[in-house]
Amino acid sequence: MTEKWEEKLVELESAVVDYIRTIPRSDRHKIIRRLHERVRRLEELVEGVEDIE
Repeated sequence: MTEKWEEKLVELESAVVDYIRTIPRSDRHKIIRRLHERVRRLEELVEGVEDIE
């Protein structure tokens, strides 16, 4: 992974953490579960792109 992408991932992670902190504690687990689902979908998309290359 290039340094540029690593920086982007750090920015994304920071933004997600900042966002989660704005959510009431009682709802955080639901949001985190949704994020996990989205990450799984992104992984599937990336695997599909890698298969094409």
